[in-house]
Amino acid sequence: MAAKGRGEDAVLASSDKISIPVNRAVLTDSLATPRHEAAGPLSPIGRLFSQLGPPVTEKERRARERIAADRYDVEAWTIIGNEAQLRPISEAAALYEGLLSTFPTAARYWKAYVESQMIANNDDATKQIFSRCLLNCLHVDLWRCYIRFIRKVNENRGVEGRDETKKAFDFMLGHIGMDVASGPVWLEYISFLKSAPAVTPQEESQRMTAVRKAFQKAILAPIHSVEQLWKEYESFENSVSRTLVGCLPLDSLTISDTYQL
Repeated sequence: MAAKGRGEDAVLASSDKISIPVNRAVLTDSLATPRHEAAGPLSPIGRLFSQLGPPVTEKERRARERIAADRYDVEAWTIIGNEAQLRPISEAAALYEGLLSTFPTAARYWKAYVESQMIANNDDATKQIFSRCLLNCLHVDLWRCYIRFIRKVNENRGVEGRDETKKAFDFMLGHIGMDVASGPVWLEYISFLKSAPAVTPQEESQRMTAVRKAFQKAILAPIHSVEQLWKEYESFENSVSRTLVGCLPLDSLTISDTYQL
């Protein structure tokens, strides 16, 4: 869900209070090189490396030397990122921080960083990372990681947890729902809506309405999976029509009613 901070300076997503600062910078998933900057012993990157302690591998040592000469050496930072992914998060966090402070829109490494925290069940750290990166990186895989985390922390919270998860889905689709690669996200959302418990006829009607609205939004999005979504939407409407026909006495159906069903 969204909540007001300072104008547009903050967005609140889900009851887990993930405060996400808005940044309108150009978004990219690559390690783009903004400018050349030498990094001496007293530079920010020099101080960072001094805090990390000695490099663990020869590859890391050589990469650090290259970065000390050119902070925006993409190849060297890629080596650092790959090294981080091979280590437990307690050792890798500082490497990720150095990389992402230099390339703050590198979605691939934000995802690797936050997944390492999730594997270690560091929920607070996970929330903090998402609050720093989501709106700077409108990348489908990163946001799917976010919704996976939200579903996990809400899975045993009953109705309240489902409501918060739905708000998180809506928040996500509001940002990446028009991405050409967002088809799986729409399908996951629709599957989530279909799984909602419905005991009374009113609840069943509300569930069907929510599913229909989601399908109708999804099929209008310029995404790769639109054909699959159309087929599933057609199947959904046919199943609803058969259910309605089965609930009505035959003599109550006019020709017009049958055509509309």
